[in-house]
Amino acid sequence: MKFFTAYIAIYKEKISASVILMLFLISGIHSYAQNNKDGSISGKLVDAHQYSALGFATVSLFNSGSNTAITSINTTEKGEFLINAQEGSYRVEIDFIGYESYISSVIQISADHLHHKLGTIKLKSTSKILDEVLVRAEKSSMTLSLDKKIFNVGKDLANAGGNAADILSNIPSVAVDAEGNVSLRGSSSVRILIDGKPSGLV
Repeated sequence: MKFFTAYIAIYKEKISASVILMLFLISGIHSYAQNNKDGSISGKLVDAHQYSALGFATVSLFNSGSNTAITSINTTEKGEFLINAQEGSYRVEIDFIGYESYISSVIQISADHLHHKLGTIKLKSTSKILDEVLVRAEKSSMTLSLDKKIFNVGKDLANAGGNAADILSNIPSVAVDAEGNVSLRGSSSVRILIDGKPSGLV
């Protein structure tokens, strides 16, 4: 009987210790939650001229006075964003291709002001006028006609500083032997015109 009474006393002590430990944990969690309240920063991004939503822009959150981003998110298709932030001082930077960057003023998240709304942010486009483009047409190196092929060798760098024989040797299907004889596809019956006039090369 005494053993049973002692067992009950020990069991009650264990229950009391468990209850005290549980109350202590609940109190600590509650205290931590009160000391670390989560806030948020929200807004909407639109085009400054057309007022159309700018989706998938990059929104970055920085500590005030720091150049390292805490977190970065993308705006939704409707241009909306919401960033979670604990109590502290922050700034928001928004970047979107083709638009000027946006940098907010210092945002203070506190127990009295947990949720900060930036409202509708209008971004201006950064379109630039390109310099004029000059298009020049160059004459083809070979021109086909009904009875002849005309090769324009004036701008061929391989012909720079060469003589007439060197120029002819660079033309496809034309061969020039060591004695300066010109043949076209193996035939020596070739008539050469320079600037439209018969030449004495053959």
